[in-house]
Amino acid sequence: MTANIEEHASGLLEWLYAVSTGAEPESSDISPYLTEHGLELAFGFQLVPYLAQRGLAKDVSTLGGADAMITPDGIAAVQKLQTARADPREPSRVVAQGDAALA
Repeated sequence: MTANIEEHASGLLEWLYAVSTGAEPESSDISPYLTEHGLELAFGFQLVPYLAQRGLAKDVSTLGGADAMITPDGIAAVQKLQTARADPREPSRVVAQGDAALA
C-alpha cells in the first residue's frame, strides 16, 4: 500500500520546521522522519519533490538519500497551520487550512 503523500508532506514540513535552527534553515536528511513514521526511505524521493514543487521546501537530495530545506513559504505555511490549531473557535478549519497550505 502506498503511503499518503499529502498527509506525510504536511508532517514532513512540520518536522523540517522543528529541526530548523537559527536564522538560516539548514538542509536536513529526512530519513529520521521516514523511519519514525514507518516509511520506506525511497518514499522520500517522492515526498521532497512534492513539497519543492509547491515552494515549501527546497530539494537538496543526493544519491545517498532524500534531503530537504524548508523555504520561507514553508515556514509561513507551518506557522499558519500552528496558529489555526491553537484557535479553539474553529477546529474544523485546521485540516482544510493545512491542506490549502500544501496546495
